[in-house]
Amino acid sequence: MRLPGNTRLFSLNWGKKVRVPGFTRKIWELFGSTAEKRADYLWKLYLRTGTMRCNGDYLDIGCASGQNAIAFGQDCQRIHCLDIDNENVMECRATFRLKSISNVSFYQGDAQALPFKDSTFDLISMFSVIEHIPEQHLAIQEASRVLKPGGQIILQVPNKYFFVDLHTGIPFLHCLPLKTRRWLLTKLWYRQVSDVAGIRVLSRGELTNLIQTKFAKVHVLKVIYPSELIMPQLKPVYFAFNLFGLFKLVPFGFLFVADKATDGSASLNRKSK
Repeated sequence: MRLPGNTRLFSLNWGKKVRVPGFTRKIWELFGSTAEKRADYLWKLYLRTGTMRCNGDYLDIGCASGQNAIAFGQDCQRIHCLDIDNENVMECRATFRLKSISNVSFYQGDAQALPFKDSTFDLISMFSVIEHIPEQHLAIQEASRVLKPGGQIILQVPNKYFFVDLHTGIPFLHCLPLKTRRWLLTKLWYRQVSDVAGIRVLSRGELTNLIQTKFAKVHVLKVIYPSELIMPQLKPVYFAFNLFGLFKLVPFGFLFVADKATDGSASLNRKSK
């Protein structure tokens, strides 16, 4: 079968070459080229919570290129980077070496079965990771298990109801039923990208409820990316939407910050900003 004219081979972070439509390729290329700036934006957004806990051991789950770990681990005694794909671990290692940062360890592992002892870390993060995990409740349980009492978890996720899916550029993709979504992705030449087809984005309420099963004092902040992180072709639309305040109503995503209770119990307290 002949591929569409705007579809081409693209090498993903995890080392596989797959065919994807051109607009998706441009999104992935932008994510790669702006990773450091995006990490800096998320770090500054996190500081707004006034709950910084970066003074001990920090674990970044799904580290990819390592830019988020560098930003969020800058005040930590020790940084630990974990990814399920060895290609990502190697890329992360190279990023830290380039930055001459030595207080870091690297691991290949699964967020659903973390290779660490109980109560090991003071801070744990997952950036654009939880939606890729099949058993999301296991990832939350494991993060809670290896986090010290009083420790903190940070999760950054896309908005299920954002105007376009930030992984593919397809409008309202995650509002569709699962079978319809998979059928559409197959028709649009994502059949080779099982990671895209398996993405399950939870709503803000769904993820809040999941986090609250293991964590207390959940802060939820809206992620509204600055214009420098937007594709040039979409900036006119971005500026129009931003002018009318639409991103305050429908943000790009959310940053969740939650504390593990010191007595092992969870609380239903939640703060939004």
